[in-house]
Amino acid sequence: MKFSAALIALVAASLPALAVPTAEPEPVPAPVSVELAGREATPAELEKRDNNIYVCEGSGFTGRCVTYYPDWNVCAPWSALGLSGLQAWGPGEGVYCIWYNEPCGSSDVTASDTFTYPGFSTVPGYWQFNTQSWKCWW
Repeated sequence: MKFSAALIALVAASLPALAVPTAEPEPVPAPVSVELAGREATPAELEKRDNNIYVCEGSGFTGRCVTYYPDWNVCAPWSALGLSGLQAWGPGEGVYCIWYNEPCGSSDVTASDTFTYPGFSTVPGYWQFNTQSWKCWW
């Protein structure tokens, strides 16, 4: 008995549909809403999950916290984070940040040392109370 090529292709194509089903896949968590330089993050940016900073009002990364996706190497005002205080600051891996004691564009500004991951679970005292702007890059 000879089978035509079309019949063999049809049977071969339908075999995956007849396979025994595997275990249910893990559910994908719903994306979270994240501010990205003053705008809502896109699904692709949420998937990426890097080039971000994690900032909290409480030391030890406690209290109210935000994950923020800053624009690359752009000075941002402290108010961009929407927090009332700064106690913990954690750049993502490969992200470098610097704080300034004056608003963006000021001529008489003092800058912190550049820092990177894991950041500070307790921000150094001066910068807890004097950070007025910041920028990050990767």
